[in-house]
Amino acid sequence: MSSSNRKLLENLSFQSIAEFAGKGLQAIYTIYLANVLGTEGYGVFGFATSIISYFILFVSFGMDVYGSREVATNKDNVEINVSNILSLRLLLSVIAYVILIAIVYFFIDELIVQYAILILGINIFSNAILLSWVFQGLEKMGIIAVRTIFVSGLSLTLVVLFVKSSDDTLLAFGILSFSLLINSILMTVYYLKKIGKIKLSYNSENWKRIAKGSIPIGLFSVMVSIMNNIDLSLIGILLTDFKYEAGIYNAAYKIVFLAIVPSIIIQNAFFPQLSRAEGLENRVNLFGKYSKAIHVIGALTAYITYFYSDFLISTLLNSDYQGSIVLMKLFAFSIFIVFINVSLSSTLVAWKMEKLVVYATIYAVIMNILIDILLIPIYGAYGATIATILAEFTLLIALSINLFKVTRKIYFTNILIVVIIGAVAIIPSLFLINDNYGQLVGIISTVILFILITHYSGFFRILDIKKILRT
Repeated sequence: MSSSNRKLLENLSFQSIAEFAGKGLQAIYTIYLANVLGTEGYGVFGFATSIISYFILFVSFGMDVYGSREVATNKDNVEINVSNILSLRLLLSVIAYVILIAIVYFFIDELIVQYAILILGINIFSNAILLSWVFQGLEKMGIIAVRTIFVSGLSLTLVVLFVKSSDDTLLAFGILSFSLLINSILMTVYYLKKIGKIKLSYNSENWKRIAKGSIPIGLFSVMVSIMNNIDLSLIGILLTDFKYEAGIYNAAYKIVFLAIVPSIIIQNAFFPQLSRAEGLENRVNLFGKYSKAIHVIGALTAYITYFYSDFLISTLLNSDYQGSIVLMKLFAFSIFIVFINVSLSSTLVAWKMEKLVVYATIYAVIMNILIDILLIPIYGAYGATIATILAEFTLLIALSINLFKVTRKIYFTNILIVVIIGAVAIIPSLFLINDNYGQLVGIISTVILFILITHYSGFFRILDIKKILRT
């Protein structure tokens, strides 16, 4: 194995560990908070977080990707790039927080929601000074892995120690903000000791250069973030008493978001190879293997989410969240679509067709907002979930058309095959859905049977990924 591929596998290992460990710890304290704060407190958390996400995007707006690329391609100018980008982000974070204060003062009536947004708004500054992008560019993924696990572990520890009831709602938000801020500061201190200096300064020419390079990249991130957060935002805006609806939606969405993590790991595994692939034939062959991996994991995740949503919600959350069960079943359809969309969008970006992805995502965002406005006032969280499914399907159609223009191939057969395999794998376990132990055995048997069918049918083998990474 070449040194570059060895480094790739090392980075992927660190990233996989960080993703699963970090997201696992995050899932634990998220479930704990959902149960302790109740649907209304958790609804406030979801709404406030969705609002803050837009301001964090305003501050970063593609600078993470741009900065990482600059550091990776020119390691001699690391200090200059870090100083320029950090200076700009700090200024933008101050502007963003001032605007946030004004919005809270003029448009938010409930005191607890006001405080929640302002406390969680500290994350704007934490993300502004977060230097993960620097270490990514330097290929020091171990530092990022430690950072991810540390912030999740610290949050979990403090939340479990100090948050005991719904009366501690604002304290919980303060703990989460404090954990991220401390983590960002420690990472900055590590950079100063091990990498280089930071000189904050104003330089209009450098800032224009950064903006010119980061804005096109940031547009896609903005669209994706809007799709991920707009439902919760509009639930809070369109419903007078939004807390319960936001709470059951946020609980279901958090579990679903964790289920999507494998798609990101698979994407990162294939992305370098997709980027280097030249010639239509090589690209088509590589995408065929990549899409199979995505479709297999996506179908398995969707089937388990749909048929075991009752078990998952009842086991992880208290009885207040029974309304999340139907939402989970609905989200199961979007999970499979999201996996497919990840494969399509990352492939087009790897082939330097990111503009097509941005346009497709804009269509989906517009669809999401319009359907939200129509359905949320009538159906609440259920309307928001339906809007998400239709928006993801819109994105699927747009991305599929764009990929077809390049490859002149339709991959519908692969999708149909994994759907059939999933149906066959789930049938035996349906006879076990009678109690908690039976459902747990059912999930395990479904996974095992699904893997065996995909492997021995020759449709997809895990060794296929290993072979690709070795080339």
